[in-house]
Amino acid sequence: MQRAFMIGIVAMVFGATLISANAATLPAPAKLCPLIAATAMEGNTTAPKWLASGKFYSCDSAGMISPGGAGNIFMTEYHAAGTAKAHASRIYIKFKMYDSAPQKDEVAKPILSRITAVFAAAKAGPVPDELVQAINDVATASVSTALGTIRTRYTPGSAADSPNNGAMFEVQLDVP
Repeated sequence: MQRAFMIGIVAMVFGATLISANAATLPAPAKLCPLIAATAMEGNTTAPKWLASGKFYSCDSAGMISPGGAGNIFMTEYHAAGTAKAHASRIYIKFKMYDSAPQKDEVAKPILSRITAVFAAAKAGPVPDELVQAINDVATASVSTALGTIRTRYTPGSAADSPNNGAMFEVQLDVP
């Protein structure tokens, strides 16, 4: 009897350790939405609000970045969503590139600044190196983090002679 009791205690402590190790959650929508929003430099002048749409809640923001001058344009979308009024469970960022040459640093900077801000606000520790590398490389990856799985995806444009023109880079975080 005493041995069964001790095994039960050990199992409870081990289970609590596992739960607390993955206990990071996204910040409240009132804080999250402005963290991921398009900036004034991207043409955004109002902070997105967490709004209900049917059974779902979301905040959306879009903008445009023109790195390197005329002819180079990135269309940006920032989105957070969830099924609860006070809790987001997904972040989605999309960059659509209209550029003749890859400008990975121009794509990575605004994405990493937002992801880093979200991790800091969630007290989720540093952004994992593997995720930083995937974003810096504008590469497809799937990375487990303290907040959940983050998937990055690069899709080249359809023109073989200019694969960066019309290319997309997406980052999606799904919180369990």
